[in-house]
Amino acid sequence: LKAGHENEFIRTWKNMTELIKMECGGLGSILHKKDELNYFAYAKWQSVNDYKNAYLSSPSQKMTYLKEEQAKNVESVKKIFEGEQLENLMD
Repeated sequence: LKAGHENEFIRTWKNMTELIKMECGGLGSILHKKDELNYFAYAKWQSVNDYKNAYLSSPSQKMTYLKEEQAKNVESVKKIFEGEQLENLMD
């Protein structure tokens, strides 16, 4: 995260998550803060195929705009891992 961009980053993350739910069938995301400049999030999808199909399709104008806005808030974005959910004990 770029210093001083925390509020804008969180606002844009929320908007992107809601848009992904509406447009792509995502089931939501959880954002965590490691320290002042490092955050991580994970998202839930019905399946790995749904996730892959969402990112292979052309993004809407609103999603393109939000991605551009989010790029202003971060130094870098890394995908750490992906996998298929086996069990869920969260409510």
